[in-house]
Amino acid sequence: MSKRALVVILNNCEDNEDFLEKVSQDSKEIFLLAVIDVDSLKGICGFVASQISQANRLLEECKSKLSKRGVCVKESLEWGETVNKIIATAKKSEIKRVYLKSQNNQYFQDLIKKLSKEGFEVIVI
Repeated sequence: MSKRALVVILNNCEDNEDFLEKVSQDSKEIFLLAVIDVDSLKGICGFVASQISQANRLLEECKSKLSKRGVCVKESLEWGETVNKIIATAKKSEIKRVYLKSQNNQYFQDLIKKLSKEGFEVIVI
């Protein structure tokens, strides 16, 4: 069992019970990370406040569900470019395993490649 893992909140589906169950089976301590990527929100008036609220809700929901499974959970909401924030958070927290909820798009595939290139074990569920 890996002791520590980073779970990245990307698509508002990470509070899924099956996803959290699989993540919690392999980890005793989980760091939840949501990133508000303001560059991707340019020109969308009022959307940032909505994103913050939604990210906080999702972080709390995931934390609650994981804590009930006996997992130690820390969470963070960050501002910036998503890939760089994931890498910086994982390195700062000395985490090598990154869990992502599967998506079917090019951005997601590029994210996996970048994280793998940085030496992280990327697990897609």
